[in-house]
Amino acid sequence: MIAVKKKFMTYVALFWLSWLMGYGLLTVFIENSIIYQQQLSPIFRFSLIAFEALLVAPVCLLLASIMWQRSFTLALIKWPLMLFSVLAMAISWGMFYFADFFLGFNSLEMFVNDPTQIIQHFFQMNWRIPVFASLAALLLTGYFIRLLYFISLRLSCRLACLIRLLTLLLLIALLVFYLVCANKISSLDGFLISRKDKISYRIPEYYTRMRDQHTGPISYLFAELKFRWRDLSHHTIQQQYLGLKRRDIIPISQYLATIQPGYVSRYNVIVLLIESLRPDVLPVFGGEHNIMPQLNQLASESLQFSRVYSQSSHSNYADLGPLTSRYPLYSPQMYYYPAKVSYPRVLMHGILHELGYKTAIISSQNENWGNMLNYLHAGHLDHLFHAATYSGELMTHELKGKTNLTRLYAQSMVAGTRYGKVDDAETMADALSWIKKTTAQPFFLYMNLQNSHYPYVTPEHFQRLYDPNNVEPPVKIAECQHQTTVLLKNRYADSLRYIDRQIEKLVATLKQTQQWQHTILVVSGDTATAFCEHEFYGNAAVLLDEVVRVPMVIHVPGQPPQRINQLTQHIDLPPMLFDLLGLPAHPSFQGLNKLKPHAEPVFLVAQSPIAYYYAIVDGNDKLIYDLRGQRAFLYDLAADPLEQQSINFDKQNRRHQQLFQMLTTWVAAQIEYHKDEAWHRYQYPPSYYKQGKLS
Repeated sequence: MIAVKKKFMTYVALFWLSWLMGYGLLTVFIENSIIYQQQLSPIFRFSLIAFEALLVAPVCLLLASIMWQRSFTLALIKWPLMLFSVLAMAISWGMFYFADFFLGFNSLEMFVNDPTQIIQHFFQMNWRIPVFASLAALLLTGYFIRLLYFISLRLSCRLACLIRLLTLLLLIALLVFYLVCANKISSLDGFLISRKDKISYRIPEYYTRMRDQHTGPISYLFAELKFRWRDLSHHTIQQQYLGLKRRDIIPISQYLATIQPGYVSRYNVIVLLIESLRPDVLPVFGGEHNIMPQLNQLASESLQFSRVYSQSSHSNYADLGPLTSRYPLYSPQMYYYPAKVSYPRVLMHGILHELGYKTAIISSQNENWGNMLNYLHAGHLDHLFHAATYSGELMTHELKGKTNLTRLYAQSMVAGTRYGKVDDAETMADALSWIKKTTAQPFFLYMNLQNSHYPYVTPEHFQRLYDPNNVEPPVKIAECQHQTTVLLKNRYADSLRYIDRQIEKLVATLKQTQQWQHTILVVSGDTATAFCEHEFYGNAAVLLDEVVRVPMVIHVPGQPPQRINQLTQHIDLPPMLFDLLGLPAHPSFQGLNKLKPHAEPVFLVAQSPIAYYYAIVDGNDKLIYDLRGQRAFLYDLAADPLEQQSINFDKQNRRHQQLFQMLTTWVAAQIEYHKDEAWHRYQYPPSYYKQGKLS
């Protein structure tokens, strides 16, 4: 029996040492791994490698224990379990190679909630490398595990004892090395500028960030476990600087009774969101190139809002704000809109339907993303068009010319769950058809156009001005390179030109049907997108201006163009539109009518697999709070509009404390309301206003 235990421990030791070799090779060959984070000295980088090695030791012990067993029952589960573990590790390293973050519980949760759409994003990239690497890893690991098993049985007692002893000594040495380095770095003063996001960190904070996010898959999972166990709703409501208004829930009949018919203007209303629309693509907002001439012309004739923020950096949170006037903060963790809720759901199109409006949602994306459709259905809809209802070919032509497997996937997207995207020309065609049929009464139309989503697809027949050769985007976008940035910007510009053509069709149809002078048209971005201003591409990330600041234009019949520079957020759109229609703001609205002077701050939230942040913008001051790192940092947007120099939070600074208290009060009030169902029977979520003297 003792001999068997010794052989088992030898097997465990070989198992762990083999993993250590594989981990070392991966960190050498993957350029963004921990050993290349040169802001930290080599000794501290190797201490983080020691941390990953220590964490994986109990994992190896568990897996080796299962693989060692010879019973028939365990044989049915041990190989699938091992293959699943290896596949998860391969996928995790593949994600890190491509996107600079490992597989975590939030990613798995998103996959479980929207598996087909996640796979769609995967297939939009060059998937051959991760797929074949994963298959190779599975085959090699299966062979290697069997080999280790036979080696552990056949080693001489002396050699096996030496391996066990060396492994134990190595574990002890790694533990001591890590503890000494962690203790040493905790006492260091000074700051480091992160290469990834150009944010200033105290040296111990940066060390912890690298440990939790860049060291390895097990460290990443361990950090996520700690994050999920942490109480994220511990902030308290302190109304010293931010007041709360709580309004009672009223029936729709009571709201309708407050309307004065003589002041109502029954304009049609169109709210058009464009995926990833940045302000700098329009000369009217300071852009160098007139990428969207139709939209730029429309803006020059409209109300132009120059300081607009989307409520979030990712679409499943950002898209609903312009329709609900409601902050997308419902929970301390990632939130998926359930079909049934206890809290009230009020949408613009639901209210306008009660006033005799025809209502429609016409979108190029699948509105089931994040379960948004559950929320959208809370308001009456006469017409719904999105990827799940579209019967034609989805936007899979970007996969043309690739392998048969990819084309098979594209066909399944059309025939199955339909999580692809509809070409914006098809979406606009449906919108124009519906508008032409809806002439007897006013209408409300929400549209969402998606060709400007990565990888910025345009049809083959469209003449590309910026990317005439239609060059495929690079396989890896985790690292910023000038050539990659230029290519992506060119593809992005052509996709926006294609969307601009659709806007041109919309305006032309409204004029042809004599509805232009009876229609309020709003155009904005759902979010913006980054092109390596802070060393990353895309959005769904930290709440920096390049991913959350968007243009917004409101064309109102008979109103002259006007520049509005006051701070605005997407949830302010419903109160503004209701004011233009001569309607009182509904008591459920958390936004404000920014057609009139207001000085209230903007609040932002990101809850995605790669980003957990809250932010406040008040005047020219912006504070971002990193939940994972439990740290705050600031920007002076007047002196540093591109956010190139972060300011570290100073507890002794009165202004810093004011911003932090306002932000945490907002977070606490939002989470408290949605957590306590007693509020839901009587009151809408609170609205916020500044109070007290702010310095």
